[in-house]
Amino acid sequence: MAALLGKLFPALARPASRREELTELLQESVGDKASFDSHEGALLQNFLSLRDLTAVDVMIPRADIFAVSLNDSFDDIIQQMSAANHSRVPVYRDTLDDVVGIIHIKDLFAHLPAGNTPSIDQLLRPALFISPAIRLLIL
Repeated sequence: MAALLGKLFPALARPASRREELTELLQESVGDKASFDSHEGALLQNFLSLRDLTAVDVMIPRADIFAVSLNDSFDDIIQQMSAANHSRVPVYRDTLDDVVGIIHIKDLFAHLPAGNTPSIDQLLRPALFISPAIRLLIL
């Protein structure tokens, strides 16, 4: 119905903002041979929707968080991170509620050739704690 009214009265169908205009243009262009294929269109639409997302929308559920203990050995942490295919991992003291920092795999690997194994707390980077309500584009 809205599309029909828009064709009959184009002035009434004018988008309220440039963003809406771009979204409408994108929706019309998806599938056209001269414009975007469906994958490109989906990518662009997802990009436009980032504005509306908050941190809570992309948070990993607590049960799925991969973290290592501050008490784990240097070698154990390297093995765990390699097996999990993560490059940055939270480090906790006693429970997951007590995150003391983030460890980066490149910081661990930097000490492998020298053969020294520093304590994990020396390699920790500060953890960033943010409000779940913060918008993604602010991050």
